[in-house]
Amino acid sequence: MPPKQRCDELLRSYLHNVEWIHHPLHVPTFQTEYETFWEHYSLPLDSQQKNHQWLALLLVVLCLGSHFDPQRPSVRLAEDLYAASHELLTCSDYLATHSTTAIQTIILMGLWLNDRGLSSTHHLQLALAIKMAVSLGFSKLDAAAGLSGSFEGEDNGFFSLRKGDISTAGRGTERELRRRLWWSLVCQDYYTASSCNFTYTIHPKQSKAHLFLNLDDEELGSDDTISSTVTGHPLEDVATAASYHLLKIPFARVAKAMIDLYNDDELSYTAIINLERLLWTTYDELPEYFKWRKSPDSMIPIPASQYVDRDHLEWQRVFLGFTVHNRVLRLHRPFMARGYIEESMAHSRQATIDSALACLDLADHGQRIGFPGLRWWVILIHIFTSGVALCIDYHFLLQRQIQAHKNHTVTSDPRLLHVRREQIVRTVGLLRPGAGSSIAGARAAAVIDGLIEQAESHSGGAATAAGDGRISKRRCLETRSVAAAPASPPFFTEQSSTGRLTSTEPSVFPLAGSHDVWPNTVDLDDWSGPDWDQLFAFLSEDNSQVEGGMSAELFETVNSFADSFATT
Repeated sequence: MPPKQRCDELLRSYLHNVEWIHHPLHVPTFQTEYETFWEHYSLPLDSQQKNHQWLALLLVVLCLGSHFDPQRPSVRLAEDLYAASHELLTCSDYLATHSTTAIQTIILMGLWLNDRGLSSTHHLQLALAIKMAVSLGFSKLDAAAGLSGSFEGEDNGFFSLRKGDISTAGRGTERELRRRLWWSLVCQDYYTASSCNFTYTIHPKQSKAHLFLNLDDEELGSDDTISSTVTGHPLEDVATAASYHLLKIPFARVAKAMIDLYNDDELSYTAIINLERLLWTTYDELPEYFKWRKSPDSMIPIPASQYVDRDHLEWQRVFLGFTVHNRVLRLHRPFMARGYIEESMAHSRQATIDSALACLDLADHGQRIGFPGLRWWVILIHIFTSGVALCIDYHFLLQRQIQAHKNHTVTSDPRLLHVRREQIVRTVGLLRPGAGSSIAGARAAAVIDGLIEQAESHSGGAATAAGDGRISKRRCLETRSVAAAPASPPFFTEQSSTGRLTSTEPSVFPLAGSHDVWPNTVDLDDWSGPDWDQLFAFLSEDNSQVEGGMSAELFETVNSFADSFATT
């Protein structure tokens, strides 16, 4: 445990930079317990196991405060605090001694694990937290007679912001916190399902918990009663610390719907278009003040409550924008390349590019307002996905330019090639700041760097016409030199005829030329061969849990784009 002065700094960093993303704490209660702990050197709870769990929660809070501190981050301190938190949680026998505190700790551990490239561990712990919450009755908080209201097993009712949920009957501070945690688990379960073999844990028919109130923690108080005169603020009129967490719930419906369609073998192209329409319909139903617009002057001021941190509301508006455009990217990226060949799928090409550029604009806006998420892997993966989409478009623009040179003609917009290349350089620049704290971020920047270099290595004079030379001439990350591999067909060749990237399938994205594009965290000494699928198999198979291995999200992202080349 660091000295109290340093712990105070870390707690302030956590509350300002991190708490807003999941809002798992009832902040006034936690702060009171924290001060009691330091004042009396005594633990606040009534049993050894519970006190171990509270200490585990405190240490992971301090860990995240250190890890995401933009002014004074310390990787070593954060690692030590996380290890101590994990050890205390284990010592508490949390698998048998379930508690709200243990669930809060696991939720916060997920932020650390994701940022360190350990998403698989996070997914397992998330499933554990869900089962723990179920055992504690979180999912049936309002199933008692007189409180059940009208629960609907269908998605339309389950994800609705039900107007009847403003009553304080049967409510209290602890119950409100449990509702908030439950719905946080619901959203995380559906959002991560596509990375968990298209499987989720929570089923609407088995959940009978009302939504939490649109109130700040200070309005809930620190005891377990809420005045009968207190009702939730209308979302259209007042933004509290709870508002974003209520407004993001309907978006989880789109993620769940995609999983259901996939498992029913009904994820057709028509279904993709309908899912996108549902996504934008959900976005249109947001309060106007939570809709991000490219021009800051056109954004409506947020009607903040007297307690909420206005920075958090601005950051949440940006984060919600990332969420929406990432969903569009996830829906259309398997069809993107086909959109260059098949007119019927041209919408996927345009929708993917539009959302990729929107993510870059969101990141630029985030830089202007001090958005801390730009160093988080959960945001960096959206930027990485955007970068891959722009690299694919750049490739096709290069191919058209090459053909135009051969035919002695001019493309419709010769400047677009240069603009697209600059946007890719911009993507790497956005990934670079997160590379210091996120191993996965460093790998992502190197992959984008490698993609554009390989695209240009077969472009002839077209790449030179695009602008200022290859990215590797002014490397964005430290790299290592590796011997050139045998020659192969052009990168992103339209003649490729395979599907997903696995070591047993033929090449989808052939790779050739110099391989000095990978950062020194990736060891390619034992790899040889020109094929993209072989390279990614090498990077992912035995190295996914060690430093230098290809993270699951990077592999999944490129695989999903690979699907779109299957018929091009």
